[in-house]
Amino acid sequence: MPESVVTSGIGKGQRGKRTRQIHLRISEEDFCAFHAYAGEADLPLSELIRRRVFGSRIVSSRPAMALVNELRRQGGLMKYLALRGQPVRDIGMDILDIAKRIEAQADVLLAEEKQE
Repeated sequence: MPESVVTSGIGKGQRGKRTRQIHLRISEEDFCAFHAYAGEADLPLSELIRRRVFGSRIVSSRPAMALVNELRRQGGLMKYLALRGQPVRDIGMDILDIAKRIEAQADVLLAEEKQE
């Protein structure tokens, strides 16, 4: 295999445009398993297979999006507090509270990943 193919986590832009197809035969059980796993990971089947071949991590985007949304919400709250002129000490305490919430959300994601 070429060295660039073995590299883990190659991005879409680094591999170029996807114009080629691979056709293969698999059993009905494997086909169902692939589709079930792709559904759980919230990925198209082709992307799931690509990530498996290139050694990239397969993580469901749903919990990650929940974390991103929570980070956006917390950032908005921090901006609101800063614009209100809240004393710096209070903002520092709010940041610590937000950091604890982010750590808790990250722990939930890690626990879900370990279960898989």
